[in-house]
Amino acid sequence: MEENKKCGWNRNNDNIYIESRDAKVVLKYPLVPSEFEIQSMIYTAIDETCRGYRNECEIKPEITVYIDDNVQMRFDLMLFSQSIPVCGIEVKKNKYSNPDQSKKQLIKYQMFSRVTGIPVLYCYGIKDAVEIIRKAIKYL
Repeated sequence: MEENKKCGWNRNNDNIYIESRDAKVVLKYPLVPSEFEIQSMIYTAIDETCRGYRNECEIKPEITVYIDDNVQMRFDLMLFSQSIPVCGIEVKKNKYSNPDQSKKQLIKYQMFSRVTGIPVLYCYGIKDAVEIIRKAIKYL
């Protein structure tokens, strides 16, 4: 068990116990990358690539799309080339996180691709991130 007496905490695996006079405080330290961390990695890599294209491409987070005023979806990331969307990216922490919600999203993203012709890439965890970056850059 790792301890830090100066700061008043000790760590046992994924739990950090913080000393407090009023309550028992346990911080659950994440052992795997979050969706945010994976999105950030993809965003940063593609953004750095876009800088070499003289502002002809960009990547934007949290893009909301409406189809026929009754279908709404939000992409984690959207890649643009000359201000035209060329690829959507959806990130999940792993392939099995909330399967019901994922299925609903998948149906919406398939509809988006069908009606727009714009592909959607799915990243299921940090292990897929490098491949998704490689595939997305091909659309530039």
